[in-house]
This record gives sequence, C-alpha cells and structure tokens, in this order.
Amino acid sequence: MINNKRSAYSWNQFIKTYWKLLENRRLKFACYTFINSLSEAIPFLIAYLLGIIIDFFIRFNSGDSLSPFYYLTIAIGVAGGFQVWLRFYGKNGLKEIAGNIRKETRIAVMSKIMDLELKWHDKEETGSKLQKINEGSDNIYENSHSPYDETQRRFNQQGYRDQRGHDACHFTHSQSLLHP
Repeated sequence: MINNKRSAYSWNQFIKTYWKLLENRRLKFACYTFINSLSEAIPFLIAYLLGIIIDFFIRFNSGDSLSPFYYLTIAIGVAGGFQVWLRFYGKNGLKEIAGNIRKETRIAVMSKIMDLELKWHDKEETGSKLQKINEGSDNIYENSHSPYDETQRRFNQQGYRDQRGHDACHFTHSQSLLHP
C-alpha cells in the first residue's frame, strides 16, 4: 500500500469542500441531482411494464383485444424518451453548476497564488503552477457535474481513492482557498 500525505484528506473533508464550493447553488444542485436520480429510476418502471406485457400474453386468448399491449408498448416508449430527456436536463444543469464552480475556483486560486510570498514563486515554475490550477479546476468540474460516476467509481474500487477528485480538492484545500 502506498503511504503518502494525500491519504490524510478524509471523506469528511471531501464533502465539506464540495459543500463549500456549492455555496449559493446547493438547492439547484439538489434539484438537478434529484432529477438525475429520478431518471435512473425509470428503467424500473420500464421493467415493470415489460412484466405486465408478459403477464398479458400469458393470459392472452385468441380473439382478445391487443389494445392493452399497444398502450403498454407506447408507455414504455414514452417512459424511455422521458428518461433520456430527464437525464439530459439534469446533467446539463449539473454541468452548468460545475462550469461556474470551475471558473470561480480558477479565479480564487489565482488570487491566492498572487498573495503568496516571492520565495514560493521562485521555487515553483510558472508552467507547474498553471498546470496545477488547470488540472485542479478541471477535476473539480468533472466531479461536480457527474457525482454519480465519481461516487460509483469510488465505491467500486473498494477503498481505493480515485486520485482525480482527491487531488483537486486536496490542492484547493491546501491552498486555503476554501477555509481562509
């Protein structure tokens, strides 16, 4: 197991950092996240409707009306289309929030860097500073607009921390951006 000082950045700090980043957008974020969650629940409705169609054909006798089958088929199509629309709407809303967070993070980090002592500027290369800012803000953007993907990836790796989001939050946190 690799032992480095980054592993000291806990889940609690990770959540607090994102909570701080979402400062004026928490309600919007919650709404778009709920919309995304709702879109992820629609396949269960589609599976249920498919089960009803199977039950219909199990009980079907020659000469019975097929209109329930047609209605259920249309309902499945509408539910699938509605799921795509909900997911699109929710993800676009989360991307908008994430883009604003990325912009504000870059501005805040640049401001903090300008306030640092000249000794620090002398030992760090300009390209290195810009790369850290860009990578950190881009990783925050990626994690903010797709929290499901990030959370699922983290839990699927059974304790292994995905360094993308971890590094981004660790960098902004260590620069005292979020906790002056």
